[in-house]
Amino acid sequence: MVDSDKDTGEEKSEAGIVKVDVEDAGPDADLDDDFAGRVFRPEGNNSFQKYTAQAAAVLFHPKKFFAALPADGWREPALFLSASVAIYGFLQALGHSNPLLFFSTFFNGLLYTSVGSVIVWSVFKKGCKGQGSLSQTFRVLAYSKATLLFAWVMVGHMAIGGYLSVVYTLYLNYVGLSKVHKLNRRITIGLVLGMSLLSLALKKFTG
Repeated sequence: MVDSDKDTGEEKSEAGIVKVDVEDAGPDADLDDDFAGRVFRPEGNNSFQKYTAQAAAVLFHPKKFFAALPADGWREPALFLSASVAIYGFLQALGHSNPLLFFSTFFNGLLYTSVGSVIVWSVFKKGCKGQGSLSQTFRVLAYSKATLLFAWVMVGHMAIGGYLSVVYTLYLNYVGLSKVHKLNRRITIGLVLGMSLLSLALKKFTG
């Protein structure tokens, strides 16, 4: 009889845990698991397929993407960043008929994102008591560089793609950093805008 009570108690405990999980995940929990699997664990583990799946997810489903983003790790976001910057650098070099432009674009893209991650993390974590780690901050900024895939688009002499890329990158940073650091909405928006303006100013003065 005692064993029966214990079993019943365990079932209640397990049921309680399941209930919490379901409530936290929402009615689309199975769909979200499927989304994460297709984006981060594609069948065959094909690198090109994984990159295109992640880029499409970031650009078209940013909230779902950052919600499903693994908590830690440097390799995958670094590879994604490298591929995005390389594609952008190649198109820039091709458009300006300057092969050397590829190398400077690639180097600067990696440098700015890496250094920027440290600065952003320091401000969010140290200055505003954010909850995210340095690796999580880097992941957000690295995957947000998916916008480089259309940043090269020109309409006449207007860099339409570049302008749209800057605006959408701000939005992606806001969505990702909100998920990672869990700060007040207005604080997150203010920090993202402020640091982006500072970054643009530094790039302008440093060339």
